[in-house]
Amino acid sequence: MKKTLLVLAIVLITPSSHAQDEDRKGLGISALLGGSICMESGDAECTGIDTSFGFTVGPVYRLHKHVGIGLDFLYGMYGTDVEGTDAYNMGLMVGPKGFFPIGALDLYAGIGLGWMRAAVTSDLGDASADGFGLGILAGFEYRVVNNLALGLMFRMNFNFADEVCIEFGGDERCTKTDVANNVMVGAGVSVYF
Repeated sequence: MKKTLLVLAIVLITPSSHAQDEDRKGLGISALLGGSICMESGDAECTGIDTSFGFTVGPVYRLHKHVGIGLDFLYGMYGTDVEGTDAYNMGLMVGPKGFFPIGALDLYAGIGLGWMRAAVTSDLGDASADGFGLGILAGFEYRVVNNLALGLMFRMNFNFADEVCIEFGGDERCTKTDVANNVMVGAGVSVYF
């Protein structure tokens, strides 16, 4: 077992001809597919909300092998215990990413700022909360070939909206309250041009 782990570690950290440092700059596009998990915040509970599918997609521009900036559209959907009711979380965030290359492997971490929406839709009416969003992410990607990388990512998205607006029968009412946040975990792919 120890020999297998040692061989795997050597393969992952050994620089390969298709993942040289000078190739780690420029424009790319990244996507993540995985699970979307409701995260309670203050008075906002996740009771009756099931983990479901989520994704992020967006361009990334690597200014240097260690520094990049990304623009991410994210969408996480949830199942609920109430028939005819769905919930989702979405956002658009921009921010810096730090990359730490080790051979063909890139560890990364980043932060995103932008807009977030948490919403529930049902046959009776809809509720939504739009506000400032903060995303914190970390993960890794492994360069399979020069312009293609596969990896895993963990992302926490915080919605700082301070009110929820409910639309029912053409009327809309807004009330001050806490809003649930979102965690995404999944596998990703990045293509660099």
